[in-house]
Amino acid sequence: MKLRMLQSDRGVALLIVLLVTALLLALVFEFAYATRVSVRAAANFRDSQRAYFLARSGVNFVGKVLVDDLQQKRLQDNLEQKEWQVVPVISAGDAELRVRWEDEAGKLNIAENLQVRNLFTVMQVDQRVAERIAERVAERGKFFFLPELHEVMDDEEYNKVINYITTFTAQQTPVSINTAPLKVLQTRFISAAAGADTDAESIAEDCIRKRISKPFESSKDIADFLEYRNIVPSNVNAKETSDYFRIHSHATVGEYTRQVEAVIHRTATGFTVLSWRSL
Repeated sequence: MKLRMLQSDRGVALLIVLLVTALLLALVFEFAYATRVSVRAAANFRDSQRAYFLARSGVNFVGKVLVDDLQQKRLQDNLEQKEWQVVPVISAGDAELRVRWEDEAGKLNIAENLQVRNLFTVMQVDQRVAERIAERVAERGKFFFLPELHEVMDDEEYNKVINYITTFTAQQTPVSINTAPLKVLQTRFISAAAGADTDAESIAEDCIRKRISKPFESSKDIADFLEYRNIVPSNVNAKETSDYFRIHSHATVGEYTRQVEAVIHRTATGFTVLSWRSL
């Protein structure tokens, strides 16, 4: 009788050992899996943060380049870089930083009602939209961001003018004659070309041909060009350079990509960020 009980006890002990071993194995595998997940999450967060701060550094890099050009009197250098370019000093290993920028002073300030009306004439946008913009500014102050224009115009009208207007330059900022697109130059010349031999579009086309062959390097160059076409220089608010820029910075680290878009105003002592958006 005792022998049978001992044999039975040994079977139960073996079963308990097997159950405990199975439980321990499950716990070990679960712990290992949780550890791998935590390590991967930490690595993902690290790469995401690296990409974000790398994108931020792209804005600072471009800003310092533009300020240095101004300090060194290289007014025509780097006014626009519309194609993406890799920053070689920063990009290495699993990280890559690409930047591009455009001249905000080559656009029209949305608060300048007369110029906006001229632009809408050129772009065949209903003048009633310009009236709604003026009413909105009178009631609630200036527009801070271009998407706010959806309050007063539909998507079709918005898409027609979005590349030619800005909210970030100061009012009465001279248009950057070396970078402004054809439609912006045509808009600027509409009123000034009233007594000229040719229409505003032809003068704008001549202006672009001139700057392609040789950029305008001074206010005298601009005045000579305008006077040759029977336009009074003081009637065209234009400048050969710019101090307002929109910077796009795109950083990739591992599998993560972060983008930053900023508008800056440069001076001889540095630059000020007027707008910042992280994507």
